[in-house]
Amino acid sequence: MDIRQLIASNVDLLASSLAHPSTEFMYYLLEKQLISHVEVKKHREIGITIPQVEHLVRLICRRADTDLANEFIKWLDITEQFELRDKIVGTAAPTAKGDDVTPSQVLTFEEDDGESECESLSPDTTSVLNIVGTRPSPDYVEQVMSDTENVYPISSSTRGIAMIVVNEKSASFQRAGSEYDRKNLNKLFTWLGYQVLQFDNMTSTDLTKKLHDLARNPEQHCHGSFVLCLLTGGNSETVVMADNSKLNTDEILDRLDSNNFPAMAGKPKFVFFDVDSPNSMTDTGIRVPKDTHEELWDRRTGDLKPIQVRSRNSTSLQDIVRQRDTSAPIVTDYISSVARKADFVIFLASFPQYKALHNCHMGSIATRVLVEVFYKHSHSHHVVLLGQKIRRKLGSKTLQKMKQVLTTIDTLSKDFYLFPPTS
Repeated sequence: MDIRQLIASNVDLLASSLAHPSTEFMYYLLEKQLISHVEVKKHREIGITIPQVEHLVRLICRRADTDLANEFIKWLDITEQFELRDKIVGTAAPTAKGDDVTPSQVLTFEEDDGESECESLSPDTTSVLNIVGTRPSPDYVEQVMSDTENVYPISSSTRGIAMIVVNEKSASFQRAGSEYDRKNLNKLFTWLGYQVLQFDNMTSTDLTKKLHDLARNPEQHCHGSFVLCLLTGGNSETVVMADNSKLNTDEILDRLDSNNFPAMAGKPKFVFFDVDSPNSMTDTGIRVPKDTHEELWDRRTGDLKPIQVRSRNSTSLQDIVRQRDTSAPIVTDYISSVARKADFVIFLASFPQYKALHNCHMGSIATRVLVEVFYKHSHSHHVVLLGQKIRRKLGSKTLQKMKQVLTTIDTLSKDFYLFPPTS
C-alpha cells in the first residue's frame, strides 16, 4: 500500500495522538509550508480540535508525490513517536533515532531500569558528537522572521557572540570529560553562525571583566543576540570558578541585563549554567503506580513525565532572575523602555541544588543532549521548545541509577530562533 494511503487510512489514530500536545506537529507543518505562522500562533493561543488535526493530516496525503509522506514518517522517528509510527507502517523501531546520526554517535544511556553502568562506555564511541545538523530553507526562515511582532529578528550576518567558559577543575571540584563539552559546544555555536569566544579555567575576576568589556564594545549594537555557556563548579545560586573563587549567578545575570549591557536591551540572551558541586543532592527518581497516577505518565512511551519548571515573565525560581534594584532612572529622550531582566532564556543543567551528571568518556550529560537537540531541531523550533525537547530526552534516561531534569526560565516576549545559516 502507498505510504499516503497508509497515513490516510489512519487519520483518526494520528489526529487523536497528535492533538495533545499539538505544538511539535504545528511547527512541522509550518516547516513544510503547509500552514502559515499566523495559523500556528492562532492554534497556540486558542488550542486545536481533533477534527482540525484530521484536516491537517490529510494535507500531507494530498501531495502528488510520496516525499512529504515519507518525511512525515521520518519525523515520527525523530520525535521518538515509535509506537505511533509502527501502527502506521508496521515496522520495527530503529536502533538509531534519526538518519543523521549513526549508531556509534547516539548517546549511550541505560533505560529506566538503570541496571547498567555508564562507566563502561569507551571513549571511541561517545567522545565528540559528529552530527550533521539540519539547515532550514531560506523561504521558511523568511516566513518565520517576517512575523516581527512575535519573533525576535535574528539574521545570519549579525547573529552575535557565543561566550563559552569551561572550568575543568579547582580545589573544590573536577568536571569529568570537560574537553568533550568544550569541543561540542564550540562546534555547535560555530555551526549556528555565532562568533565563538572560548575561555578555559577563568577566575571570577576574569569573567566579570570580560563581560564588562563585551558590554561596552560598540560592535555589540550590530548583534541580534548573545549566548553565555558557563560550565564550572557550584550550584544554581553560586558558581565556583577555577581559582576556587565564588560568584553569585545574580551577579552574572546583572552583567547581561538591559541596564549593564545596553546593546542587548530588547534582544534575546541565552544563558546555560552547567554547574555541579560534590555536595549536590542526587535524584534517583520515583516509581508511580500507573493506574493511580495516570496524569504523571507519558501515554506514548509509558515513562514518567519529566518535571517541567518554566516561568514566562516570572522571577520566582531560586531568585535566579531577580530584580534586586529599583526601576531605572527615567530618561525623557527614550521612546520606550524595557525591564532590566527582560529577554532572558536560562537553562540550568539540573534542578537547583541537584547533581548534574558527568562521565569521563562523554562529559556533561545535559550539555551533550543540548548539543544533539540543537543540531537536530534548531532549524524548526524556537529555544523554549528546544528546552522542552532536551528536558524530555534527558528526563527519560538514567545514568548510574540517577536522574536529571533540565530546568528552564525565560522572560522572553517573543519566540527566539537559533536558525543555522541556510548555506
